[in-house]
Amino acid sequence: MSPAHTRLSRRQLLVSLIAIPLFSPRSVFAQTAGTDSDIARASALLTGRSTLAPETAMRVQELLSAQDAAFPSHLASLIRALETASGTDPQTLSDSLSDTDAATALAILEAWYLGYVGSVSTSSMDYDGKFVTYLQALMFEPTGDVTPRPAYSKRGANYWSAVPEGVAAPAMADNVATWGLAGLKPTTSPPDPDPAWLYMMQGYATTITAARAALAGGAAPLTSDEVNAKSLAAAQASAGAQTTGAQTSDSETREGDSK
Repeated sequence: MSPAHTRLSRRQLLVSLIAIPLFSPRSVFAQTAGTDSDIARASALLTGRSTLAPETAMRVQELLSAQDAAFPSHLASLIRALETASGTDPQTLSDSLSDTDAATALAILEAWYLGYVGSVSTSSMDYDGKFVTYLQALMFEPTGDVTPRPAYSKRGANYWSAVPEGVAAPAMADNVATWGLAGLKPTTSPPDPDPAWLYMMQGYATTITAARAALAGGAAPLTSDEVNAKSLAAAQASAGAQTTGAQTSDSETREGDSK
């Protein structure tokens, strides 16, 4: 199966997010003309929500404009396309938009649903994401009747342990609700490292399996004191080599100058 069939295209994603059945383009623009900004009007039509905070809408525009200097002109083009759109279903509207207008609409929808613009990463510092909103992020609405937004729970401790109505869930441990209260047991000192791991880290084996086999045959890793002594000796030898090298270099320099 090709990637085109296994991943949502930008158009398919746009169709899945547009909430056109709730509004008709002409009625939305008639209701908001002269009162709301273009970004607020476009946001209301695309999301199907007339109660979006105008301040948040302006933040969406500011951040998308900072990300792409051409966004204001793209927004104006999208507004014109929406004003003249004749379809009342998401697929028809998506098909009527140019690639640029569709990309602009998707950028606006992503900002409202995800609560940020740009890209973010949990494993790299190479990202350009900018925060838009948390409490107004629309991605939390579909499950809002089952679970609150991730944060401090407003439904009491262990609300999650009750199986939602209509859901067939496997049995849980009787004391599952107390697991979070138990927490991790503190320790006053770190445990001793695995001897096989130490043996491998000291360079005597290339795998943990080989290290365990060597230990079973009578080998033993260095003790902490032996490791410290070995490290100190290596550091002293390295420092001595550097000193000798520097002295040799100075001698050669002086000899060259004398010639």
